[in-house]
Amino acid sequence: MTVSQFNQKFAINLPLQYLQAIRLTHALMESDYTVHISEEHQNKFSLLKDIFNLEYQVGIE
Repeated sequence: MTVSQFNQKFAINLPLQYLQAIRLTHALMESDYTVHISEEHQNKFSLLKDIFNLEYQVGIE
C-alpha cells in the first residue's frame, strides 16, 4: 500500500482474493482519502460502489 502525504491517496496493492483485504479496502474508501485499485479488481468493488456510493480510482500510479 502506497500513501502520498500531500494528495491523501492510497494505492491498494493487496491480495484482493481474500475477504479481509476487500473489507480493509472498503473501510479506506469510506475515509477522506482517495483509494486507487488496479483495473483487474474493479469488478470486486462495483457493487460496493453502487450500494454505498463509494468513490475510488482505477489504476495504481
